[in-house]
Amino acid sequence: MTIDDAWHGRLPPAGGVRIVERHGYDIAPIDVTGADGELTVLSYVWPDQHARMKRLRGAIAVARTVPAQLHRQTAAEAVAGLTLADGTLTVLWHSITWQYLSADERAAIRAAVEHLGAQAGPRAPFAHLTLEPARDGPVVRSSSWCVLPVGRAGGHGSWANVIRTGHR
Repeated sequence: MTIDDAWHGRLPPAGGVRIVERHGYDIAPIDVTGADGELTVLSYVWPDQHARMKRLRGAIAVARTVPAQLHRQTAAEAVAGLTLADGTLTVLWHSITWQYLSADERAAIRAAVEHLGAQAGPRAPFAHLTLEPARDGPVVRSSSWCVLPVGRAGGHGSWANVIRTGHR
């Protein structure tokens, strides 16, 4: 999948990434590897949004070749069940999610993230990456127990702008 002209500003540092495992959590997960799931998620995009539809079809193709394990859980249950693994960076990523959660669930997630952060170390690091709405548009944030904006992004994966490439 290629998103042409997505990056604005500095590019992120070059380097290889090896994904050990991928999991997806939702209270009603949709498996896009089948025709029914594909049709369901495609129905969420207006047909005149050609670029967005193309990105979604590309993401579906990726999901079919590199599937994630899907789990039916609340966000709080999912984060509470995460464990760190020696020798790997555990990444928790969510996008345009926070606004749909209750205050209690957000508090439970914050507590679970803080717990994971307290357990993290050089051999089992942990990163919490988010793409959530802000006053002037979605913001990408990276938590290393001081939350720093690392970039800005358009909705639905249309573009990204790296603000920072390292932590202070």
